[in-house]
Amino acid sequence: MFVQNKIFRMILYNLAILSLSLSCTVVNTSSRPSKKSIESLTLNDKKFIADYVYSVMDSYMKGEKIPGTSRKEGVDLDFDYDRVFISLYNQNKLLGCQSGSAKRDTQGRMFLDLKEASIDSMKDTRFDKDQSKKLDRNNYVILNFLFNKQKMKQNNLAYMEKNIELGIHSVSVGRKKKRVYFISSVPITKNYDLERMLKQLCKKGKFNPTCYLDKDTEIHRYDTVVFRADRQDHITDLYRFNILVDESDVTQKRISESLSLAKDWVMNNINPETNLLEYTYYPSKDTYSKKNHHIRQLATLWALTELRNFLKTKELDGLVKRTFEYYLSHERTKDDYAYLAADKNPSIALNAFMMMALSNSDLPEKKTLLKRLAGGILNLQLPDGSYQTLFMSKEVKGVNYYPGEAMLALMTLYQATKEPLYLDSVKKAFPYYREYWRNNKNTALIPWHTQTYYLLYKETRDPELAEFIFEMSDWLIDNHQIYESQYIDQIGGFPKKNPSGCSTAVYLEGINDAYSLAMDKNDNPHKNKYARSISLGIRFVLQSQINKENSFHLKNSKKAIGGTTKRLTDNSQRIDYIQHTIRAFLKTYENKIFE
Repeated sequence: MFVQNKIFRMILYNLAILSLSLSCTVVNTSSRPSKKSIESLTLNDKKFIADYVYSVMDSYMKGEKIPGTSRKEGVDLDFDYDRVFISLYNQNKLLGCQSGSAKRDTQGRMFLDLKEASIDSMKDTRFDKDQSKKLDRNNYVILNFLFNKQKMKQNNLAYMEKNIELGIHSVSVGRKKKRVYFISSVPITKNYDLERMLKQLCKKGKFNPTCYLDKDTEIHRYDTVVFRADRQDHITDLYRFNILVDESDVTQKRISESLSLAKDWVMNNINPETNLLEYTYYPSKDTYSKKNHHIRQLATLWALTELRNFLKTKELDGLVKRTFEYYLSHERTKDDYAYLAADKNPSIALNAFMMMALSNSDLPEKKTLLKRLAGGILNLQLPDGSYQTLFMSKEVKGVNYYPGEAMLALMTLYQATKEPLYLDSVKKAFPYYREYWRNNKNTALIPWHTQTYYLLYKETRDPELAEFIFEMSDWLIDNHQIYESQYIDQIGGFPKKNPSGCSTAVYLEGINDAYSLAMDKNDNPHKNKYARSISLGIRFVLQSQINKENSFHLKNSKKAIGGTTKRLTDNSQRIDYIQHTIRAFLKTYENKIFE
């Protein structure tokens, strides 16, 4: 069960780490002196530590005497830890990161370590001395206390992937008498996977690039207590170099604010040459991908037309207009139907997303365009109810995605026109795709078909549609959503291995309609189950969204804010991530889950 109180959640996390350390297949090499665990740092302890660090920095920059190790009355900093690192950030730039080196049993060790780490961080080669004039209200110090040192028993990647959690564990590599460290934030800020991180760590030590595979290399992982402090005495605990979102933090207002942030992300990531939306942004490098994906561009256009209506804003008008113009210029007509030749082998998905975007537009040729594009989908329906997915080829491609998207477009158009052809096409397709899914169970098909069959159910009240929606949704939640994890930021995410903000948002689109169906049928067990799934899932998506507070380490935070990241350990942002986030937030807001 996901515990709402943050303090209790952190206690549970610490207990889980302790349990893991006792049962994990690693060798524990830490000594255990009778000192307080660093995990028991209080808020006052953290404030005192931060104040001391700032006093050392200020005295050093002014050339004054550095404060000694005398203890403030009532403050006991006799804690047990393996190493402490101090990172100095100013205006989203890392200026320095160094550690203390006092021996473990030295009296007043923490003061000595904090003093050394503070001064050395300002001697760091990354630290520009002119920055001393800029250590203002935008300055952060970040404390990283490493503890619970554990040696990896096997020097192979598969073993270490099971025992090192990126963003949670700090890691050291040692050969002979030399040891180098990466604190837990490094793979997050650099977007390293484990293999890349280990190679970079070997490079840092000037060892051979694959030293982590050598038997005479010692690799240790460390649990880490991390917190951020500023000059206004604000302390923020960091988890995976992010700020934990609690389920109790999620409100209708927060969802609305996050939708506004999504709009900002879109407006800040328009290609100045094409005047269309960039496809992928990499915040760690502040660069864009050169690739593009036309189906995802049109799906995002559809989401933006809905977001524009929700926010009642004209800011998106220019981008929406240019995107319509660009893709409608690819319209090709054949007989009495049309398709969009934006891809080499255009699919029914292009027609589908253009149709759904057009349904929210006021283009003068809207009715004619919708009829021609819908005709293109109908023309590819086969006698068994299934759809060919490509216009220029009989190759079967995207069967888990494209037919569901096309059927949703037909149902959306039916709602507006009441044209029986569109309803009959979806009714004919339903038995085929129900049988297909039961024989080929997968997560990709579920959200599109759930949304489609909910609209079809509202028109027909066919109980088989409701039963199948519940069947798919129950299977999805029971098998693929995270309800318990030793890493509490993962809770609510989909899938269970490597949960993704985008995947979670996709599935929530369908689960929201399953929830609406349960409300319609007054089915309390399903209503409660889906509400719980949505509540936890939205928390996870918010955990995956970049905002002002958690973007302090990004090179160009303005571009990143509002975007949804690929994973908790990968901050790349793609247009389909934002598209699905917008749709999931809109549906959740409409369902009033958090009222």
